[in-house]
Amino acid sequence: MSKQVWIAGWNLPGYLPDNPPAVFETEEEANAYIKDERESADEMYAEAASESGVAERDPYHYFVEQITVSDEEWNEMRDALV
Repeated sequence: MSKQVWIAGWNLPGYLPDNPPAVFETEEEANAYIKDERESADEMYAEAASESGVAERDPYHYFVEQITVSDEEWNEMRDALV
């Protein structure tokens, strides 16, 4: 058997991600995660701009993607979430 899950993460274009993507059972959970991560990044860049007077654009690529995993892979992922 297999299962459809959603992954979400970010990376600097041209480089491998610093961390593996987060895994979610629903698209809504994955999108909420990315929304929170982007808002955190926006706050960080806004704070840096107010301190330095130089505005920088968030250079990261954010993604949400549906993938198919085997039951065994899903069990390993689920155990890592706990």
